[in-house]
Amino acid sequence: MKLSISRAKSFRIARFGLALAVFAGPVWAQEHKPEHPRYTFTDLGALGGTSSMAFYVNAHGAVVGQASVPDGSQHAVLWLKGLKKDLGTLAGLTG
Repeated sequence: MKLSISRAKSFRIARFGLALAVFAGPVWAQEHKPEHPRYTFTDLGALGGTSSMAFYVNAHGAVVGQASVPDGSQHAVLWLKGLKKDLGTLAGLTG
């Protein structure tokens, strides 16, 4: 007899746990939605030319890419904290 009471209790507990998971789980998930990061776009400008392109951004906000100079050639450039640094070219007209 004691065995059947124990089984009945365990089934009730299991059903309660299942109901809790089914009904309370989605409510908890809605209340704890992760915040999505917000991004902004910033015009980084060129190096006196007409175009620029960013390739990588690191965790510190440093941006590297290429930008055109007045003669039309492309130079490597670093943008950091609102400042831009012309890194020049490795060889030839483009960086």
